[in-house]
Amino acid sequence: MASVTSTYRYPPRRVMGDYLRSAAGLVLTGVPATQLPVASIGFAILIGLATLFAILGLQGLIRSRTRVVVSDAAIESSPWGGRVQWREITKVDLAYFSTRRDRRNGWMQLTLRAGKEIVRVDSRLEGFDRLAARSVQIARDQALSLSLATATNFRALGHEVTPEPGPTLQEAS
Repeated sequence: MASVTSTYRYPPRRVMGDYLRSAAGLVLTGVPATQLPVASIGFAILIGLATLFAILGLQGLIRSRTRVVVSDAAIESSPWGGRVQWREITKVDLAYFSTRRDRRNGWMQLTLRAGKEIVRVDSRLEGFDRLAARSVQIARDQALSLSLATATNFRALGHEVTPEPGPTLQEAS
């Protein structure tokens, strides 16, 4: 039986927001910083913020160059990701990060762990739904315990899973 390999990337349109926020932040903090004395508190604050916006832009650049290669045996993220053998996975986490109080906007991050090796991808990755489905199957096949939050997030994607024993949603509220 031939091995099936798929390669996924972050589409440019999904990374563009990071670039735009980074550029806007750099302009709004870096330009005013050039008008202040270098030894001033205002300069230090603006340069600190400009550095954070530059890091956001760098993260966008890294994400735009990231490739996630999935085979029957493993999942690998490059350039700075890890490689995890499917059969060696010991932990599956699916976290939701909201950008608003009403939790309507946000993204999910899937983390697959095998020992010290970790692969993380977020929901902006093309094929994220297929990776989530594969992760649910791996968790079932290997009888991995899933946290209540992870189980809830998989259910939000349409996958029925059982969380590890613990408080119910009502008890946790």
